[in-house]
Amino acid sequence: MKNKQLEAALGEKFAFMKRTTTAESTSYQRWGCECGDGWHQLIHDLCAEISEAYSQVGKKHDIIVLQVKQKFAKLRFYYTFEGVPAGLTIDFLGSGTLRTDPDDDTAPDDVKALHAKIKDIVRRYEEKSGTVCEFCGAAGTLRKLENGWLKTLCNDCYEKKISEQNQR
Repeated sequence: MKNKQLEAALGEKFAFMKRTTTAESTSYQRWGCECGDGWHQLIHDLCAEISEAYSQVGKKHDIIVLQVKQKFAKLRFYYTFEGVPAGLTIDFLGSGTLRTDPDDDTAPDDVKALHAKIKDIVRRYEEKSGTVCEFCGAAGTLRKLENGWLKTLCNDCYEKKISEQNQR
């Protein structure tokens, strides 16, 4: 996010979004949210639902955020759980995502159910991002810019971006 205050607010409200740089830093820890400010509320709501899922079962957060970014005009929220190897994600242009989720086969059934719920929350918000302008947060649609980049933008932000490209 360009507005680092928005990003910092996520870390203040949700402990698992707090950025701390260490030798083992993830992409998220190093770079933060690599997307437009318009998705701040979307990411906030995603984190709120994750926190609520933990609260409902009385479990401590064990989610580790690996990377938060825009790819192929949608939000990508990559994560794993403490003690669980990260899954593999491959994004295909126009045809979706292949995701092998973090493997938690040794976890108790209640933790498996919690992790499954979190996986569903993340997938739902990643899909929802395709309807929210990445720049301003208004209703948006998939747009292909002249440089070939795909973005989810509202009409106003799309026109502004096209105007900027034409001035170059």
